[in-house]
Amino acid sequence: MADEPKPRPRADTLTVVEVVYHQQFGEQPTSIEHRFDRQLATSEQPYQRRLRASEEWLPLPTGWLPASAVGMMVISNDEGRGLALQPSSEEKEEIAGKILEVSYNSAGDGGKWLIHPGETMRGYPDDAGGLYIRCRRDTARFTLYLYPA
Repeated sequence: MADEPKPRPRADTLTVVEVVYHQQFGEQPTSIEHRFDRQLATSEQPYQRRLRASEEWLPLPTGWLPASAVGMMVISNDEGRGLALQPSSEEKEEIAGKILEVSYNSAGDGGKWLIHPGETMRGYPDDAGGLYIRCRRDTARFTLYLYPA
């Protein structure tokens, strides 16, 4: 009797599907398509919160997930989304300035990631407990998604 393959143990999975397009004026767009999935080590629930960043550096919360157990982080800058009316040029300029900055220290020196209004950032922190966030101008609404390792 031939050896039958052993069934894989059941595990939670995380799947990412993304497409990035770039188009030079007058040219056809080029794209990068990427898809992967990963089995997670735990069956912990993801952490999701709608938050507001100010001009002051604040630590990113990790909720019930230990900071070292965050497997993937997604931050969505929600400014400019869901507007009921077409914004005026002044409102567009105000929204454009609400750029989120993410850093591994509360001074922001040593490098930052930028998240423009209406955009998202995906990353894999080795320790989410050391991450800080702020808004360059005034305040900005954002949604934080943390997935377990």
